[in-house]
Amino acid sequence: MTPPIARSRPLAALLAASLAFAACGGNSQTAAPTAVGSPASSASASAAAGGSGAPSSSAQDITAAARAIEGQVVKIRGLQQKAAVDPKVVDAATMTAFIEKDFAKENPAPQMAADERLAKLLGLLPQNASLNDLYRQLLTSQVVGLYSPDDKVLYVLESGGGLGPAQRLIYSHEFTHALQDQAFDLIAYDKANRIDQQGDRSLAATSLAEGDAQTVMTVWAQTMLSVDELLKAAQDASDPKAAAIMAGLPTILRETALFPYQQGAAFVTNLIQTGGWTAVNKAYGAPPESSEQVMHGDKYAAREKPVVLAIPEGLADRLGSGWSVGTQDTYGEFQLSVWLRGASGAATAATATAAAGWGGDRLVLLDGPGGARGAVMLSAWDTADDAKEFADAARTAIASFKLSAEVVYQSGSKSVTVLIGSDDATTNRLHVILGAGGV
Repeated sequence: MTPPIARSRPLAALLAASLAFAACGGNSQTAAPTAVGSPASSASASAAAGGSGAPSSSAQDITAAARAIEGQVVKIRGLQQKAAVDPKVVDAATMTAFIEKDFAKENPAPQMAADERLAKLLGLLPQNASLNDLYRQLLTSQVVGLYSPDDKVLYVLESGGGLGPAQRLIYSHEFTHALQDQAFDLIAYDKANRIDQQGDRSLAATSLAEGDAQTVMTVWAQTMLSVDELLKAAQDASDPKAAAIMAGLPTILRETALFPYQQGAAFVTNLIQTGGWTAVNKAYGAPPESSEQVMHGDKYAAREKPVVLAIPEGLADRLGSGWSVGTQDTYGEFQLSVWLRGASGAATAATATAAAGWGGDRLVLLDGPGGARGAVMLSAWDTADDAKEFADAARTAIASFKLSAEVVYQSGSKSVTVLIGSDDATTNRLHVILGAGGV
């Protein structure tokens, strides 16, 4: 499934803040620079969201706190600040409206509907689930701050006071996005790397930007927040309602949402260890092209490009009258590893290993008359052993999901094809059309 979160602007969320706290305990591999002073404390933020004329005292306090954080982040990240970034404190309704408008623009309804049908056919979503509703719920419940490259404004959710520890933490993350935008032009970066129906590449591009900001935020927190402030920020980030929403998401959505922050930070840390922030800066000109490159630094260093696979032309017509292509996508190593977990969604070393050795994949959703559907998953692997391992794991996943599906694999081949139908007749028809080779 093309992850909708990868087609949205980078959004710092409560999940991003909570992920930083483990690293703040001393496990981060990124060296923290010398502290440059604590941000100023701030009073009420209620007047900072709008109005005209001279700013109120509270607005001035928030601006002063923001400026202090900005100076600290510039020193950590090493990017020049070319223009002022003014914080705009907004209420929950305004933040939600902003997110929903941006989400609708980046995720057209027909594409979302097709992604949903494909995910359900693969067993990744319950049949009664709405992918659109799930993602809106995720984003509006988790986001406490965001930087918009469109209007160059950094939005912070009001908290009934000034910029407390959690708000300052998020501000350091979001201001890093502002620096990225000024240095690398995030809108142009999006257009170049977040390609429709290339979900894995979109996820990889998101992981560089979010991993960059996540790493800076972690270093900033280690350097600038006291133990008491870290505890307060962790308490604020541990919103039970937001945590319950995250925990209740289908595994594929939750894991895809977390990937840019977790794996992205590890990817950026590896770049820093090999070439400092200069290596991170260079990566914006040559970003990772797959989740495989994000997960395996040696694959990125070698620029191991994904194998390009193409769905056979005319496949829908060969199925018969009333059939059409609903959507196509590339899942990549990461999302395939999640699919291999089966209905339990539990990550294991075996499913991770079975997805390793990924070379490329391509999926197509086929919509037929009367609600009939089919899907074809082509995949290429580095070795024949990798292919066999994936084929065996795919059969296990299919049984777990209780799908009408068939794995087409010939011994010694480095290719595997998975055929899935909404019914046995569709699965069998796909097998007849594609043959024993699966292509």
